[in-house]
Amino acid sequence: QFLVQWRNPSYSLMRMSVSAGATFLLGLLFFDIKKNVQGAVFSIAAIFFMTFVLVIPMQAAVIPLIEDRAVLYREAVSGTYSRLTYGLGQLFADIPFHFLNTVIMYAIMYHLVGFRAGGQGYFIFMLFLANWSVMSLGQMFALLTPNEETANGLAGLSVILSVCLMGFLISSSAMPDGWLWAYHANLFRYILQGLVTNEISGQFYNVDVGALIPPINNRTVLDSSEPSLAGNKAIAFMPGSIPEGDNYAAQGTRFLGLALRAGEGENTIDSHDDLIGLIDCMFQNTCMVEPISTNFIKCNVLDDDSMVSPVCAD
Repeated sequence: QFLVQWRNPSYSLMRMSVSAGATFLLGLLFFDIKKNVQGAVFSIAAIFFMTFVLVIPMQAAVIPLIEDRAVLYREAVSGTYSRLTYGLGQLFADIPFHFLNTVIMYAIMYHLVGFRAGGQGYFIFMLFLANWSVMSLGQMFALLTPNEETANGLAGLSVILSVCLMGFLISSSAMPDGWLWAYHANLFRYILQGLVTNEISGQFYNVDVGALIPPINNRTVLDSSEPSLAGNKAIAFMPGSIPEGDNYAAQGTRFLGLALRAGEGENTIDSHDDLIGLIDCMFQNTCMVEPISTNFIKCNVLDDDSMVSPVCAD
């Protein structure tokens, strides 16, 4: 079976050349990624597109198996070998080609992009398993379908769904509950997760908070003596959190945004401790979550109809 694969240049040579060309283009596109937060995002994107490159030879794996189907039927009927033996032979005969393809992709992509030093061993191992599993998936479509058109159509459909639901284009938290099963059963999700973990885990990235806050009257430092802060924005970072969802950092960001939009005015709170207490009360009672207008008023303004004292009145 190995000799059959070796003597089929339309399968082996095309597979190697396409992988080499596609990874070289990706390496140029993501050349020498910087070691910052933006670079980490680009690293994940590079791995995502590299995973997608594996789909091209997967489609090519369909053709030779269907072309050899007449030989399989003849030999299986004559008792030369069983269908299971043929399938296992096909599976293991591809291992040298998987390894060669892995080495080509690693040698071109890893150093052009500038992935982390010291993670080469796991990267090669994971990429080899990815090559093997994705090609085996294409061979499975060829063995389970009646003809080449059906196999290619089914493979293409599965690839589109897998790429959309692998967690890069759409995060798992944003997926409808009815599609989460497809995310957890997605082969490409585990390939992406394994390669990204190898690249990102244990790395330290510096966040320039000043670059995230737009200048206020050509200044990047918030100063209480600034004559007008209306219309500007600020971002609040707290230990161990990022401003998303409804955590304290996100609520703090919204509170700062309201304060900056309010502009100049008279502060009726006499002491600094009272101001801290008010802010802490609003955060604990989720007064700065969407819809902010409703929740902020409910926490701080007396309702004339119900005469219920707001939670942060004291």
